[in-house]
Amino acid sequence: MLIQLEKSNWWPQETLDQVIAHQDALLSCNFMENLIKVEPFRTIANELDIFIRKNRLLVYHCTKEPEEGYFQSQGLRILDLDQKQSEFLRRFGARFTSQELAELQEAWSSYFKGAQRTSRNGKIWFCFAPDQVVDESGTKYLFAYFGGEAVSMPIRDGISIAEKLRAIGAPVVVETSVDPNDIHTFSQVPFAINSLSIFHQSVNPEATIHGREGYLSRNVSPSEIVAVTPKDRFFSTHSSNYR
Repeated sequence: MLIQLEKSNWWPQETLDQVIAHQDALLSCNFMENLIKVEPFRTIANELDIFIRKNRLLVYHCTKEPEEGYFQSQGLRILDLDQKQSEFLRRFGARFTSQELAELQEAWSSYFKGAQRTSRNGKIWFCFAPDQVVDESGTKYLFAYFGGEAVSMPIRDGISIAEKLRAIGAPVVVETSVDPNDIHTFSQVPFAINSLSIFHQSVNPEATIHGREGYLSRNVSPSEIVAVTPKDRFFSTHSSNYR
């Protein structure tokens, strides 16, 4: 089964029955993080996370695609800063002046060192549900500038290099089927709390969605790419579901 955390139609019936039976708690508390500290939600969250980990999970990678069909044929690769930057220069270096290329390489050298280099290399980052994608506080930069972290992260807005990076590629959401056990996360029951909190807000509009993100430390094969959706189409489909 391919699980989408923003939906609850895949929940085991027992989970749905238990949550509905405690709607009073959902209405009286706005934070699922508080609810899962106590019963019965602690057990519900633990059991739901175990269920999720026995299936596949649909996750979302936000980026720009150099040309249509690229990710469907190539998949996604873990970040290798040196390789990514060299590949970028081979493909797009002719679009920049010699002065801009010197500034670009200096920015890379200055920014990506020490912890910045070691913490970014060897990862592919994903949002776990569409609410994180359409909340542009975390995704706007990735959609605006080509090259992701490796190329555009050190580049400040308003300069010629930035504008040229804007002109390359098209913003897309790479919808990917992964084994949730392969994803590195940063909290207990991360998948369950994401799904439970989305349901929570559907019952209690004042509730907060506890969005989560994580990363893979392996490449994603083309067979794991479910869809490559243009940003505008993805937003028009999902934005109205989240306030």
